Amino acid sequence: MTEKYKIYLSEDIRTRLINDAELFEFTRSDASVNLNGFLKELIVNYFDQYRKDSEELLSGIIDDIASVRSIKRKDAAALADKIISTYIRGESSSTGGKAVITLTVSGPSYNIIKTIENNLLQDKSLSGYMKDMFTSYLSIPRSRREEIIFKDVYADIRRAIAEHKRLSLSSTSNEFNFTVEPYIIAPSKEEQCNYLLCRDVKTKKSRTFRISRIRTPFVTSDTFKTDGKFYERLRAIAARSPHTAAPDIHALIRLNEAGKRKYRLIVKNRPQVTKIDGDVYVFDWPEVQLDDYFRRFGKDAVVLKPGKLRSRLRNYYSQALEVYTGQSEEKSVERTINSRMGVLRAEHEWQRAGAYSVRIEGMNRQHHITLREEFDEHDCDGTKYIVILDDGYPVATCRFYETDKDSVTLGRVVVLPEYRGKGLGSRVVTEAEKWIKELGYGNILIDSRLEAIDFYEKLGYQHTDDDVVKSGNFDCVKMQKKTEQ
Repeated sequence: MTEKYKIYLSEDIRTRLINDAELFEFTRSDASVNLNGFLKELIVNYFDQYRKDSEELLSGIIDDIASVRSIKRKDAAALADKIISTYIRGESSSTGGKAVITLTVSGPSYNIIKTIENNLLQDKSLSGYMKDMFTSYLSIPRSRREEIIFKDVYADIRRAIAEHKRLSLSSTSNEFNFTVEPYIIAPSKEEQCNYLLCRDVKTKKSRTFRISRIRTPFVTSDTFKTDGKFYERLRAIAARSPHTAAPDIHALIRLNEAGKRKYRLIVKNRPQVTKIDGDVYVFDWPEVQLDDYFRRFGKDAVVLKPGKLRSRLRNYYSQALEVYTGQSEEKSVERTINSRMGVLRAEHEWQRAGAYSVRIEGMNRQHHITLREEFDEHDCDGTKYIVILDDGYPVATCRFYETDKDSVTLGRVVVLPEYRGKGLGSRVVTEAEKWIKELGYGNILIDSRLEAIDFYEKLGYQHTDDDVVKSGNFDCVKMQKKTEQ
């Protein structure tokens, strides 16, 4: 059963509801804000609490007013209702307003609306009742409002923490499923959101999930023993920056006078400085947070070390410059590659270390693959590697090894996350193909992940069959390409 209702309220309330819907990522397929879906969730999860709180508030005020001997209880009730609607809700109970919301309800939200209509309106309109409920909801701190909207998710997390049980979950931030040992729910003061701090069962590393992005939580029957040292480490993360559990890096950043002023004034997600040596600020802080924070500084903050963070910020500003100077994407990529990128044919151990570092960063950490799974029996003498270098820093790689006298298997194509979308995946494969051809092989075999099929087809690879096979942690199909002799 579906029904539509007009809810009249102020533009301010409407705007604040839309802001919550956007923050909590209630969106349609076209990425627009799904306010109706958000309001239905609000109604279902908040109605019982709102009704209980309202009744307790009204009863308390009536008792206080009725304690005055000259006021009858009936008059006290009317006066209490007026006090609540005028002074506590902050608006008149009139249905007039500057904004209107069309609320479409079905299922549980429809049943609640019918309960309100049939039992709770008295002298008030449904629009007025819903406006008061929304106003009451918005009077609650945002981190608590998040608990209302994601009521069931919080219940599962708190149960898992209390019972020391492992939790299975997925997140809208990526496509993977995780099994974790939950420890702490921590608020982020800057974002006004809550995070789950936990240990990844597979990698044994700390993880953090924004709770509003958690989907399909399931409390398993597997219990875990609390690790005191690990718990204390998570407590430190919770107090500092619960939105990331990434390890700290040691960074030196030079700030000019304008940069120093910005550092004092821009407080959101501001990293804590370890030491100041003249113009050089020393930080021991997660890399991703340093990157996000200092992107706002432009020329007023220059990363001295580490090189990886310096490269990330340099690439960020370089791409912006290319857009503002009107260069096409193709010319931008070509200029970037030709001016900075070098190609290394790695055959010696010290050269292969560059390939290994890219794979650890781009596969082990991003896809939660163990070292044993990523580095197999083919990572040995005889296997050849291509490494793309950005000013000497390895950013992309692949490998190939002999399958038979005429064929090689090419794989482990990895590009660092911050360098993707620049054509480096195609570049590293093309460079490998040149080397393979020089060595006299006529056939290249690839186990392509399903999501990479289009990538390899554009490079001329064809399916050998339609069977899906397991390669490590991924579902793959076999593809091949003939080299041009």
